[in-house]
Amino acid sequence: MSTETAPERYRRRNRLPVIAVVLLLLIGTAVVWATAMEPEAAAAKGCNVPGKPTPSSSTGSSSTSGSGTGTAASTGTAGSTGTAGSTDTAPASTGTPTSTVITSLGVLVDKATLISTRPANPATINLTVFNSTKTPGRARLLTDSWRAAGFESINPPKDDPLYPAKDLRCYGEIRYGEAGLNAARTVLMVAPCAQLVIDDRIDDSVEFALGERYETSEVPDAVITQLKAIRDAAAPPAVIEGQTASPRPQATIPPLPQVSCAD
Repeated sequence: MSTETAPERYRRRNRLPVIAVVLLLLIGTAVVWATAMEPEAAAAKGCNVPGKPTPSSSTGSSSTSGSGTGTAASTGTAGSTGTAGSTDTAPASTGTPTSTVITSLGVLVDKATLISTRPANPATINLTVFNSTKTPGRARLLTDSWRAAGFESINPPKDDPLYPAKDLRCYGEIRYGEAGLNAARTVLMVAPCAQLVIDDRIDDSVEFALGERYETSEVPDAVITQLKAIRDAAAPPAVIEGQTASPRPQATIPPLPQVSCAD
């Protein structure tokens, strides 16, 4: 016959389940923290790759399939992407990754690559706004806003031939080639949260693909003032009584936009 009292037997029998529960809690906590601390892939913070078009949107993209826009990094033959048949009028990172990421669109690059690039005159930039969302009319509204802000040569808006499914789930993309570095720097001033995408186009054209997370708003007055200063500095010197005035000093390179961009 056991000499143990009832309380002693009770404590012994329930000690192991308590230890098991504590161990399970510790293991669960470790798994949660390990998942949270795992480094996030650079591409996860950028824009998604194009999805497959739905039957309703495949018609609008069929006109671009033969123009060479489907190959990797061929977006830039901006002339080819700019001839998409359908238009926008038809109904239908806090941090930024520092490494480059190859996508079917081109190469995702960090905004810091343009930190010392002098912005181009906004009035002469060959710029096109693409609507990469399912909401019609957004690119037209943005085009009108940017034209009023100083982008006098902006082209009519179009639907994005590279996102035929209209599923760009980010703020937007600024697409350009090596010849368009200065122009892309200017566009970044009005689209500070956009992902930079450099491709193999040979001209200086720039395309802004408007994504689902872009919030349509007027260009801030401070940015309009900067754009005007750049445009005025690019104007040719005046000719007074047959003599050419001294060239105007170049506008200073503005710092990169300091804004909070939600992932």
